[in-house]
Amino acid sequence: MTTVNKISGSPCRWPMMTTGEVIESLMSNYTDDDLLRVLDSAQDHLDTTAREIGRLKQEIHKRLTDRGAKKLYGEGLEYEDSTQNEYDRSKLPRLLEILKPEEKDKCYIPAHEAMIEIPAKWDMTQVKKFAKAHGGEAQKIVDNATFKGTPKGKLIQA
Repeated sequence: MTTVNKISGSPCRWPMMTTGEVIESLMSNYTDDDLLRVLDSAQDHLDTTAREIGRLKQEIHKRLTDRGAKKLYGEGLEYEDSTQNEYDRSKLPRLLEILKPEEKDKCYIPAHEAMIEIPAKWDMTQVKKFAKAHGGEAQKIVDNATFKGTPKGKLIQA
């Protein structure tokens, strides 16, 4: 039986091997020194590729920010921004003067001790809800505490 090359379509006289099988076949002939040198080279390529991916994503997020967009479209590909806001919680204590007691109970846990000291904590889902409901000064406090988190996104096959 003749095997057909999937890329060229031409017949092959030997059975097709997967990439993994080819690599395994080659590696079995490596000396220890060869194996270590190939690993070192592969690691260098991986590091270079990771840096390049970082630079590409940085440029994508710059373009998205410049355009005020959430998606970048290409031929057959899209990149969707999934960056989440982060908050400077040190700017939120003034909210305690504005929120109702029952609202404070839902969005703020004061510092307390429970075998170890538990620091104060803000539930930002609740904070944003109450700030929006109060508007004005409360919303300004939250807006002032808001900043962009680490840029994140994903590449999508369109």
